[in-house]
Parts: sequence; C-alpha cells; structure tokens
Amino acid sequence: MPEAEVQAFDAAESARALRLLALWCSRFSPTVGIDPTPTQMLPAAIAEGPVRDGLLLDITGAAHLFGGEHLMVTEIHQRLRRLGVANRVALADTVGAAWALARYGEGVMTIVPGEEARSQKPEARRREPNGLFEQAEAGRLYEVIERLPIEALRLDEQTCGQLRLVGIEAVGELMKLPRGQVAARYGAIALLRMDQMMGRVVELIEPVRPEAQFVAARALGEAGNGGSGLMDWDAVAAHTRETLLDLCAQLEKQERGVRTLQLTLKRADATPVVRTLALARASRQIKHLFTLLQIQLQGLRPRGNEAQHLALAETQLTFSIEEVRLEALWTTRLPHRQQEAFAAATDEEDFEALLDTLSARLGAERVLGAAPVDGYLPEDENSKRKTQNSKRGEKAEVGALSVWPAQVFDVPEEIEAVALLPDSPPHTVRWRGESFVVQAASGAVRIGERWWEDKMRNA
Repeated sequence: MPEAEVQAFDAAESARALRLLALWCSRFSPTVGIDPTPTQMLPAAIAEGPVRDGLLLDITGAAHLFGGEHLMVTEIHQRLRRLGVANRVALADTVGAAWALARYGEGVMTIVPGEEARSQKPEARRREPNGLFEQAEAGRLYEVIERLPIEALRLDEQTCGQLRLVGIEAVGELMKLPRGQVAARYGAIALLRMDQMMGRVVELIEPVRPEAQFVAARALGEAGNGGSGLMDWDAVAAHTRETLLDLCAQLEKQERGVRTLQLTLKRADATPVVRTLALARASRQIKHLFTLLQIQLQGLRPRGNEAQHLALAETQLTFSIEEVRLEALWTTRLPHRQQEAFAAATDEEDFEALLDTLSARLGAERVLGAAPVDGYLPEDENSKRKTQNSKRGEKAEVGALSVWPAQVFDVPEEIEAVALLPDSPPHTVRWRGESFVVQAASGAVRIGERWWEDKMRNA
C-alpha cells in the first residue's frame, strides 16, 4: 500500500491522546478514568507489546439523560466511530465485568443490566444479539461472564498459562473451584479479580481532571465614539493590561509560564477577533507580554480614512469591544527565582525576547533559525525552522555546535596525509607546503554526494 502512512509508536503521545479522549468522554459522565490495569495484564495490541487503551465511565444516574442504557451505549460507540476511534463498549454493574465484556464479549456493544432492572417491563430486559449489539437479561451477570476466556479476569500471562495447563480456560471454570485451593495455587490476586468482577469487592474509578485553565477576561463598557461604533484604543490597551495582570497572577500562583498566549476581542455585532502569540521561552513577565500584545493591537487598529467606513476588513476593529479575554493555551513549569538587586538580563533572555518581538511584528513564519539535520555534506547540516515552535514539548534548536570543520573552501585544496598503519587515522598531514602532526582524530566521516542521486544523475 504505497499510500499508507507508517509512523513509529510513541508511548507518550498515546498516553496524552488517551487522556484527551477521557476528557472528551466527560460529556457522558462526570466520572471518567483511565483503565489502571497493569500493562502486563493487558493483551498485546501492537508489536511493541501491551499498551494502555481503556477508559472507565461511571454512568450511575446518567443513562436516562440519553434515553436509557441502550441509546447511551449506542451513542458513545457511534460518536467515537465518527471521531475515527475504533472501540468496543460494555455496560455492567462492576468495573471488572465491564472491562471483560468490552474486550472479550461477543458483541461490539454489550449491556448487562443490574438487579434493579428486574422491575422494568420484560421487553426492556430482552436479549438482543444482532452481530453488533448484545443485551443480556437483568441480573444475569454470571451467566454472561462464565463463558469468557480466563484472560478476562485481568490476570497476568503466566497465571493464565498455568490455568490453561490444568484445563481451566473459562472464567466460570475457575469460579467453581474451592476458593482456598485457588488462593493456594494462583495467589490472592485470582480471588480478588473474581470478587471484583462479581461485585463483592468495590473498585473505585480515579477520574481524570482537566489541567488547570489559565484564563482571564474583562468586560468593557460602551467604548464608542459619539455612537459611531468606534473605540477608544487607549482604553482597550489599558483593559488588556489589566487582564494580563490577572492572568500572570494565576500563573505565578501555580509556578507556570506561558508559551502560547491567545488574545480574544469580542466585538459588538461582529465576530470575535483572535490572535495567538507563540513565545520562544516560557514567561510571565508582564512588561514583555504586554509589549507583544500591544504589537497585535496596533496591527488591528484602523488607519487613516479607513475608520470612517462601515464595510471594513475583518482584521480591523471598528466596532465596540465588549470583552477582552486572554488564555494561556500552553504553559510549562516556571518556578519562582530569587532576583538579584543589580542583576541584568542574560544574553539568552534578551535574545529570546527579541525573537518574540520579531515574531509578533513580522509573523512567526518569517523568523527562522537553524536546526541540525543528518546529512553527508557540510552545506546540508542545517535546515531552516521557525524559532517559535508551538508544538508541545518541542523547541527549535538555534546555534547548535557543528561537528563539521569550521571552514569549507569553495575550491577544494589538496592535503597529503601519512598514516603509520593501513586504514588507521593519519599521523601527519601536509598542506600548503607545511607539515602538521595530528594530535587527535575521529571518524571516518563520509563527505560526498548521496549515492542514489549520483546514480540518477548518471542514468
């Protein structure tokens, strides 16, 4: 499949995506957690081995908001499919049973109603296998899980192998054995897993909580000019600075610095204007951040006769602003630092502040730095990349030390090298009529055309 895109598995990115999916699922339940089952007890989903890929939802008291359990499970499954997420959903009275049915049940969607559902009308408790959906009768949990494979108990691979050696392959077969013998042969974990599945031991879901949101907003009064809908720009700038003070106070309490800052100006009778600032270094310095915001505001301010027209470009603000909102979209840890009485800013801090200012004035795509890349030619050792990189956890490297010679001549010059032994580093080199003794050597390093390009050129 030449059109297929193949990427290496990234465990950290997978965990981050699962967390985001858990936060997305909070629309179905206020309690959503990531499956805490140890990875050695999970089936190997990829070549690298087991990977955590399950979510747990406590939907107690929430099913009626979606029209009942059947409709709720169906909506969860379908909405995840529309997001491009392959999924299997199971609903049961216990975490262990839901985990087992989601991974080893016959249907893509499975429902096992609890004991309280026995009081409902019979048609609500019927079994409906249709290839995708399986619904058991209320209170029949054991009858559903007894035929599941022994791996459904969340036991490690070694324990499951020992059970299969003695002919125990299903959950029900293990549950029929005396509890004392099970504990003696396979450990207390086997009893714990059975009790968790049947509800004799309660499992709590540790909910995923969203990261602290750093948002500050300030509502503005009518800032028009004689009712024409124009604004007092000095007032807008002053309100923006006050909003920034609130945001920086939040960041300081949590010892965070902002890397990506979003400014939103809500206008009367017009769509909001949004501008995003990417910083080279995390900061919560009010002076520096406000300088960058002022640059954005100046770029939006009407100029000349443009302010007298009603039909203006979207990038120009000629309507009254109702609210100024600042949000730190990306923050990193920035601990408190003791300030020296007469300390001056370091060269690195000044340089990164300059990068921020240039990016705000010219655009981040116009401020580029050198990033080291692999190559066989000295001129290919660096590539251009934005100095303000908004991708989480990644920062463009500027001014990296090169392993190549400090100087490369436009016209190659001949150097005679003398080695003491064949295939050993040179001991002496002669260049421009002078001899030099080599003190240290490393390599060899290939310097030449790429072999595949050379073949294509000669073809």
